[in-house]
Amino acid sequence: MKKVKSLFILCFVFCVQILSYSQSPGGVQGAQIWFKTNRLSNTNFNWQDFGGDGSKLNNWNTTTEYSYFGRYYNFNPALYLYSGTRQFFLNNTNLQQGTIIGLYSHVGIGFNSENILFGITGRPNEGTIITNDRIVNSNERDGEVLDYGSTDGEDLYRNKDNSEGSDDKFRERSLKIVSYYQYQQPNSSVWGEDQKSNLTLGYGYLNAANGLSTYPETNFANNFNGYVPELLVYSRVLTPLERCKIETYLAVKYGVSLSNSYIGSDDKLIWDWSANKTYNNRITGIMRDDTSNLNQTFSTTSYEEAPYFSDAFDSYQDTNIRDLSSTNRLLAMGQFPGNSLADKNAVLWGDDNGVLTAQNAGGIAGIKRMARSWKLVTNVVPSTTEEKTLLFKNNGLSTESEFAKTTFANKTASTTGTSVTTIPLKDKTGYLEFKPLTLGNVTIVKFGEQSGIAGTSDYGVKIEANGSVYAIENTKQLVSLGNITVNYHKVTLEKKGNEVYINAYDPNGNKAFTSKTLTVLPADADKSFYGVVSLEKKTTDVSITVTHGGFVPTGSKIELSYDSSRASEFANYTDKSFLIIDRSGTGNFEVDKVEYYPVSEIDAVRKKIIFNNVIWDADGNGKDVFSFGYKATNIKLIALEDGIAPTCKDGVLQQDGKINIEVKEGMPGYKYTLVKTGTTPVLQTGTFYESKMTLTGIEAGSYDLTLEMLGTNFEKSLVAAQSASVTSTALTVLGNGSLEWAVTDFVSDKYVGFISQKTNRTSAYLNYGVKIKQNQLYFWNKGTAQANVLATLEKGSKIKLEMQGGVLKCWVNTVLVGTQDIATADKTLPYYGFVALDGVNNGIYNLLHTGFVTSPTKLVWEAANYLNITEGDGVTNRLVQKIVLTAPECNEIVPPIVPPVLDNLVVAPVPSKPGANFNIYVKLNEPSEIMVLIFNTGGTLITQLRNPDQLKTATFTTSIPVPGIYIIKVLTAEGEFSKSIIIQ
Repeated sequence: MKKVKSLFILCFVFCVQILSYSQSPGGVQGAQIWFKTNRLSNTNFNWQDFGGDGSKLNNWNTTTEYSYFGRYYNFNPALYLYSGTRQFFLNNTNLQQGTIIGLYSHVGIGFNSENILFGITGRPNEGTIITNDRIVNSNERDGEVLDYGSTDGEDLYRNKDNSEGSDDKFRERSLKIVSYYQYQQPNSSVWGEDQKSNLTLGYGYLNAANGLSTYPETNFANNFNGYVPELLVYSRVLTPLERCKIETYLAVKYGVSLSNSYIGSDDKLIWDWSANKTYNNRITGIMRDDTSNLNQTFSTTSYEEAPYFSDAFDSYQDTNIRDLSSTNRLLAMGQFPGNSLADKNAVLWGDDNGVLTAQNAGGIAGIKRMARSWKLVTNVVPSTTEEKTLLFKNNGLSTESEFAKTTFANKTASTTGTSVTTIPLKDKTGYLEFKPLTLGNVTIVKFGEQSGIAGTSDYGVKIEANGSVYAIENTKQLVSLGNITVNYHKVTLEKKGNEVYINAYDPNGNKAFTSKTLTVLPADADKSFYGVVSLEKKTTDVSITVTHGGFVPTGSKIELSYDSSRASEFANYTDKSFLIIDRSGTGNFEVDKVEYYPVSEIDAVRKKIIFNNVIWDADGNGKDVFSFGYKATNIKLIALEDGIAPTCKDGVLQQDGKINIEVKEGMPGYKYTLVKTGTTPVLQTGTFYESKMTLTGIEAGSYDLTLEMLGTNFEKSLVAAQSASVTSTALTVLGNGSLEWAVTDFVSDKYVGFISQKTNRTSAYLNYGVKIKQNQLYFWNKGTAQANVLATLEKGSKIKLEMQGGVLKCWVNTVLVGTQDIATADKTLPYYGFVALDGVNNGIYNLLHTGFVTSPTKLVWEAANYLNITEGDGVTNRLVQKIVLTAPECNEIVPPIVPPVLDNLVVAPVPSKPGANFNIYVKLNEPSEIMVLIFNTGGTLITQLRNPDQLKTATFTTSIPVPGIYIIKVLTAEGEFSKSIIIQ
């Protein structure tokens, strides 16, 4: 890279009132200019200065403020700079020393040529032009040109030499953070110099009539054509740490991936670039930082892959009501609507760059998991059960609260009942969602005063008995919005600041009426807003279930797009989709660390699979790894399976490997079969009835583990009358067979046994079996239950009923609890299997059998009405999982001698005890200012060391007084370097 006399560092990182000085970007005080994009209307935007100067971006050489079209990056607005030239002035500095940081994104055209970004004029005639390829000093300043992308670094435009490869890869990262440092020698005149300067966006600074500079080159006619969401100007050179903190703020806000660690305004390490190398792709997140005036509660990446680049597609689906993420965004997630973050809360995530197709992933049987996974890092402390419980004051309604939702019921005729939250919204955001279930009553759901009657500061909806929906807006007359269909449309109220959005959607995401926006009166803005539900009962009981956010913590909302160019494979399995979380944060998805969230809702209009009320970092270790998966429609068995390798003892490889199995979805009663891959001999087989099973005594090798449900499921859900089923064939050997199952509930009476006629249970026919009444087990003979209790059951109790040699035997959990002789005259009769269920929501699951058919012939059960029968031989759920147990190296291996390698960062000697001095050596290829940061494992910055000179090598000496694990990071213009040390 060409050297210049003055210091210029241009860094690309992929990485109405004036605010008080307590608010500053990244906590870095003293911004001369802090331009943020402001939306004037749905189509018009401008820049507003929050830095203290009150500057305006004007059209060139005029006092007319520039405003134009805008759009959104990561749900934050950006101003479109198109053609022409704009400029703004700084009244208190000539920028002899300065730092300019901004975000720039080309539109989908013109990104393959040199464009002007901005020009600086401070000292008379000593201007500088910064393009998307070069820094050009004026003739008066020495006329040197720095091409910062010619040999290293990144250009802001696409050419054949830069490192981003294809046009698609360049456009994927089109939004870039640009940091420019300027340093000029101080003026030695006793009279000083003028403290005024201006920045010009466009080629107007070539106009000599305005007292500007002349340049050694004149080919600057191409203005930058694109979006600039935010621009900062400091009248001093920032330290590397300060720049990193500002870039962290900008990166999280606009969904830009940094190529270094993320450091918060409080100096906390919130994303460690070195520790998360696998996942440093498309980093984004949510964060609240009051110091930076940032409250980003929902995010997506601005580095979206082809074909939906952020330079051409907005992050919002609806540009008028800004509440839903775009179809084009693969992953959008954050707080469930209404939830707020506490100051300094941060949740960041990045992916491993895996493909979006699904596969039979290791460790998960029955679900195909997407090959891409994300790592999530957070400092948010998990909420307690008490903190997540929302309570109500009830008057005429009964309430039943669950996590994130509450059911309200009115059972008193001709009355109206009301429930009010015991606490108001925590912040100015809130969410209420419900689906009316019946016509004929009036329903009111609102934010506002603690009353069921629409009041002066209420904002919500009233639904009349016929399904007509009306908006409640303070003292205004109710406004008709349209009609909804009960038990079909869901109604949502979302309060964001001083606006409340009302929507109604059908199950596919179509709107029942045009979105309505209510504006909170200034007099109401700072009032306490409670959640209120009012239900009128007329002839029938009425109830609704309301999902709520904003009062107590209710988790996160995750949206996965199954658009044709996103996770399209999920389109055929939307209702069978899962969010899969590895709580260990390792990405190994081990049996005891994995959690599954089934899909919550599907938005067919936006093509989104949505998971609501997800709790991140439930174990409090600060990290999770997650992905997505689906199961085929006919799959009813899902299990986690992983292997633990055998060990070494005295240099000898043992045969003590293990395989852990945990059934996540399925009916109790599972058969496992273990064989070596490519062979047929069965090594282990058996059945189990609990959700977990561990196979032991396994040697190293590759195995196929088959897991299957062999039994039949009987479920009765609608009509209380008895339903029964008999087998299609009788026992093949007279009086010899068995039935086996596990008890899963004690809902209504159950009968299982052997019957001599294909008929319902009656006393007129001979039969032998058992009856389960509540949790008691009885013998049942010829239609009558015996008086003696055989056993008291628990959920999961395994029952086996066997007819053999003229005797009926009954076992509970392998213990023989009773026998019954079969009458001599009955021994020669044919016997069919028999199941009968009373009541509703009653079931017997995974019933196993012997003696009726020869495997693999299917045993058919003939059903009466109201009984649903599934599975059984011939339609068995069977999963095969490949598991490898790798043998450890049992013999000592002497490592080869490796010559020492000179590193950019060396710590020596590693401190042997707390308080001992150690050295940090830094070696660079090019001179740079060097800053050393030392963090503890909690991300807290405990030491910072800085050498402001431009050096290629540097040594720092320090000590750490407390034992622990520490992360040492070095920030330089050449990049970030990192090492961990342990002090014991």
